[in-house]
Formats: sequence, structure tokens, C-alpha cells
Amino acid sequence: MKHQIVLSEREVWSLPQPDKSIRVLEGTAWVSEGGRDFILLAGDQFKGQTHRDKVVISAARNRGQLVIELIEVA
Repeated sequence: MKHQIVLSEREVWSLPQPDKSIRVLEGTAWVSEGGRDFILLAGDQFKGQTHRDKVVISAARNRGQLVIELIEVA
């Protein structure tokens, strides 16, 4: 099952479970996990690296709206 999430600039969302991944459909995502930061562009995919660290996602500043797709990993 896939779900789309739309974030505006400065809006923050947390990955609900470590067995999920996201794909950026539109915009630029700033992803933080365990003190590490990642920048993802449209088409990029991210899966949490650990099962204990929270994954926080936001729209990169001055980059407009962010649309991501939540993907369950089998």
C-alpha cells in the first residue's frame, strides 16, 4: 500500500515505523535520522538505517511544497 504525504515549508513529519521507506515525488526533502542529515530530490528513495532512531522529514527551505510517498517494505 502507498500513501502520499504533502508538506509545506517548515512542516515536519516523522516516519511512523522503521520498516517503511519514502520516495520523493516532488520537491526537496530534508531527512534527519540519528544525528545525520540527508537531502533527497524528486525520484530519490530513503529507508531508515536503524530501527531505534526516529526519522524526521521536512520540506527543504525555499524549495516549495514537498510530496513524498510512504512505501511499505516487504
